[in-house]
Amino acid sequence: MMFALLWLPRRLRWFRRTDVLRRWNAPAVEPVLGELLSLFPMSWNGGLAYQWSCMMPRFDKRLLMVSLFGICCVSTHAEELWTLPRGRVDLVFDPVALDRFGLSIPSATSENGRIYQSLDLDKYQELDFVVEDRRVTKLLRDSIALSEGLRIVSNSGAANVFDFVIATKDDSVQTVASPELGVIDRDIALLMAEVRFSFTESTQSFALPAEQLLISDGLARALGDPRLANKRIGHVVVGGQAQWIGGDRLAISRPDKQREDSPVYASSVAPSGPDVTFCELYGLSQYGRVGSVVGLAVATTSWNVGTEDAMWFAIPQEQHPKIGQNLFRLKDDRFEQIGQSWLKHGFYALGDEQCDVNCTFEPGHSQGNWLGVGCTDTYSSFLNASQSSLGPRYEVNPWTGAWEYTGSHMDPGSNPPGHSAISHRLQVHDNDLTPLFNPGAQYFVEGYYVTSDDVFHDDSAAWKPVTVVGNPGGTWSFGMSGFSTPPTIGFAIDAWTGATKTILAQEFPVLVGEAPDGRCILGAKATDLGGGQWHYEYALYNMDMDRKVDSFSIPIRPGTTVTNVGFHNVLHHDEPYSNDPWTSSVESNAVVWSTSANPLRWGTLYNFRFDANVAPFDTTVTLSLYEPGTPDSVSGTTTGPDPRDPTCAIPDSPVAIDTGAPMNRYIALDGQNPGEPTAIRVKLNALLRGQNQSQISSSFDGEVRWVGPPTEHDAGPGANPPTFMASQLQCTPYFTDWSAIGTVYVYGDAVLPNSAYDAQMFHQACAPFVTDESKFSSPVSVDTALWGDVVPPLGTWDIPDTQPNFADISAIVGTFIGRPGAAHRTHSQLQPNVPIPDNSVSFADVNADLQAYMGMDYLYAGPSACP
Repeated sequence: MMFALLWLPRRLRWFRRTDVLRRWNAPAVEPVLGELLSLFPMSWNGGLAYQWSCMMPRFDKRLLMVSLFGICCVSTHAEELWTLPRGRVDLVFDPVALDRFGLSIPSATSENGRIYQSLDLDKYQELDFVVEDRRVTKLLRDSIALSEGLRIVSNSGAANVFDFVIATKDDSVQTVASPELGVIDRDIALLMAEVRFSFTESTQSFALPAEQLLISDGLARALGDPRLANKRIGHVVVGGQAQWIGGDRLAISRPDKQREDSPVYASSVAPSGPDVTFCELYGLSQYGRVGSVVGLAVATTSWNVGTEDAMWFAIPQEQHPKIGQNLFRLKDDRFEQIGQSWLKHGFYALGDEQCDVNCTFEPGHSQGNWLGVGCTDTYSSFLNASQSSLGPRYEVNPWTGAWEYTGSHMDPGSNPPGHSAISHRLQVHDNDLTPLFNPGAQYFVEGYYVTSDDVFHDDSAAWKPVTVVGNPGGTWSFGMSGFSTPPTIGFAIDAWTGATKTILAQEFPVLVGEAPDGRCILGAKATDLGGGQWHYEYALYNMDMDRKVDSFSIPIRPGTTVTNVGFHNVLHHDEPYSNDPWTSSVESNAVVWSTSANPLRWGTLYNFRFDANVAPFDTTVTLSLYEPGTPDSVSGTTTGPDPRDPTCAIPDSPVAIDTGAPMNRYIALDGQNPGEPTAIRVKLNALLRGQNQSQISSSFDGEVRWVGPPTEHDAGPGANPPTFMASQLQCTPYFTDWSAIGTVYVYGDAVLPNSAYDAQMFHQACAPFVTDESKFSSPVSVDTALWGDVVPPLGTWDIPDTQPNFADISAIVGTFIGRPGAAHRTHSQLQPNVPIPDNSVSFADVNADLQAYMGMDYLYAGPSACP
């Protein structure tokens, strides 16, 4: 009421313009103001009454303005009063709607498929508004007058429109009704619905965009067709340069929202281009109820943290963001989605600076069609609940952001059905919120922006925890931090702590503009139930995969007992898919869920669960894709029942032994796996790297050999030399308990200097599957030394000029002559093509080292082929 007084002086202009003052006298006006003044404390009324008694004979509005604003300043401190003394109205008409409704705008401009017109606001009707914390909180009128009429022609008549009326507004902004509404014929007006209010402090610009420009009942009658009432014909933006009137601008707080500690912004992984993320997420509220289902919505503030402006073209143009809303519940360590909305189609990007970053635009761009770099744009929960701007998710490709207007739900020709109190909103069932049924449950709300030019999807969503208060059948209230507290960037499945997270996609890395499709996020957790029983819980979230998922498979080994198989899906509304749960089956080698009519779509999470009598291990989950294409499935590693056959288990990897000195013709391994008959496979990865040796073909690279039976040898020289175990490479597996042998020195014609090998273990019970790479242990890399390098310091194959040196020659000569403390035999044997472990180091070995010292190539033939 306090600020309602502020529009009185401005109404005096209208009174003068309409000759009302000639018909009104002071006694007629005085009771009205007297009644208004009675609302204020007596300490204020005394001064104001004096001013009123002094000014009534002259009706001096300036004196009244100063007095009234002085009163307002007493009580509003951090609030500011601004005005729009001159403004423009930009109208953009939907050509498809005009054509369908038989309407035309004779004075409008038609260009490149767009129909638009700009008009001036009535110069006698300034638009006053209140700003607090850089946000418009009050608009001191609910109608806007044009300086000249807008003529609209229909098939049945024509009318001139002078007024716009705010029919619906953002629930976070108060509008104050104009007193002249009973005087003017506001019925012949255009209605502004889904209105937002923007004020950019750095540029002092004000914008009032209305996503819905509707025909009023009176205008429809004037046009000769009452059926036109409430039909959308386009959108409108009122804006201009604002002027500050009063208020303590220095008192406004500036919450810091830079969020440098967020991993999304610290990683610098986003490429150049527009990058739409979240500045704010707040105000989850209930909007309607039908039976036991409520409709909800949450406020979202987008933020362009990229390097280029983001497109924001309103319907019927297609390049604008779509905003999804989801609600999740974490109960008994089970993370489930319990609600989802349709998509809010974005309209008119504001140029706000809600995140304390300067809002800038590329040349030729401005707020409206573009969200500038650093700029923010807010939709309150009221606007995100607006059913006329909500479209189905299935019309949008989440990976490319593509959407087609023609034939869509937003196209007037599609004739969408009427709305119930909750249609298309974030729908949630009472039972999923009731504390009686959900003791200790935690709730999380998620917002999600999908845009066609966004270069980085990982930060397109954000979430916050919420608390729930209420009872079934009533109005639920939700507690969550306000707009000054930034949300967590990413997807709400991250709130399921302790779960293993796996990305599943048809191509890695999953890069926007390069990968053919998006990805799913799988959360998995295994819980020990005791008595040899384990519970397995999975939450599969389709982040941005357009091809959808219609099958989920977890492998099990034969003989596994599986019980309590379960599934949960959030219920969609008004989409061309079934809500039926997926069917499940327990097969001999897998637990499988599948559907033919209810695939997992983007922005949606389904759950899978079961109990099993097998402990967890790394396993491979497989997803089948619903839409045709290549590949038809994707897979990834997660947690599940150990799929290994206990008679064909994957053994532990061998250990590469560091002998303390380089070896040219041997590699040292320890087979591990005590008590298990296993074989050691050696893969020839790269032979004689950097060595110019033409007689050894590179075709051997990639071949495999097996470590043969071990034999004992003495290391010599000396009276009681130590012994060592050595095995020659062969072409077939040899199975034994290698842990009982310890370190084995492996040699053969395929063990060459300057070469790289991978060693793996293989279980004897898996012998029928020797071609199945999944049955082998993880590989261990082993390298041999530079040709002729037998003692430290070591050379490297890619820098061969430093070794061998005189120290190597001295060491091998010492071994040759039996000098105490000389090199181990396996370090000094350089020849022949297949070393002989029992042979002592000879002059031939010394000669080979001398030739290596002089830079000569490797002397011998190398590996022979396997049959």
